Amino acid sequence: GKVVIGTGLLQFPLCAAIMTGIFMLFETLGLSWGSGPYAVLYVGMPCGISSTMIVVKLLSEKAEMDTAPGRLTVGILIFQDIWAIVVLAIQPNLANPEILGILKTFGMIFVLVIIALAYAKFVMPAILYHTSRNLELMLVMCLAWCFFICCTAILPFIGLSMELASLIAGVALATFPYSAEFNGKIKYIRDFFITLFFAGLGMQIPVPSFGAIAMGILVAIVVLLFRWVGIFTMVVILGGGPKLGAIATINLSQIS
Repeated sequence: GKVVIGTGLLQFPLCAAIMTGIFMLFETLGLSWGSGPYAVLYVGMPCGISSTMIVVKLLSEKAEMDTAPGRLTVGILIFQDIWAIVVLAIQPNLANPEILGILKTFGMIFVLVIIALAYAKFVMPAILYHTSRNLELMLVMCLAWCFFICCTAILPFIGLSMELASLIAGVALATFPYSAEFNGKIKYIRDFFITLFFAGLGMQIPVPSFGAIAMGILVAIVVLLFRWVGIFTMVVILGGGPKLGAIATINLSQIS
């Protein structure tokens, strides 16, 4: 509805602008965010985005995916992923962003969506019908199809991320009546790879200093305070109600 679309479109630019402005204020007071002319921008923009993987996992564990706050949260996360694609498209040359590159990216996203939906409508039903007697075989076929979409996305002339392709493949799989069984089986594989992801991430983090920890705490406090402006305020203005806005804001009051 209009609440999801309006909040999704405006939340990231509003939060990123507020965070960047606050961090610029701290920089004028003597706090350094790094070297280079865009150091503050690189700190502020990620503070407008939450971790899709973490939030969706928590919503799934609490069985809140099908609730109104859960659907709003997932909708905002999808828009955040789209905004992240735009940022990554212009990030290599912030001084002179390439509009054609952004348009090409969205064009390729549209092409990938068409391929996934067409494949899900005309090919996958027959495959799932013939493998429906064996749930494990059906699961393997669906995972193979998801990897096919991911491999298609990372072809040089398409140049999309595997994360976005996985999201598109999952949306297409959700149209099948077997999606609940898929989700029940996949969650164990998902949790295993999430564990590996965070283990690898932890091994790349250097020993933190007191200054780095203090800056991290400062950023976390700013995000917790001003995420309410970008999400709660927008939801209430668009008619979603304070309860819906508060729960969605709490769900998304983190960065990763």
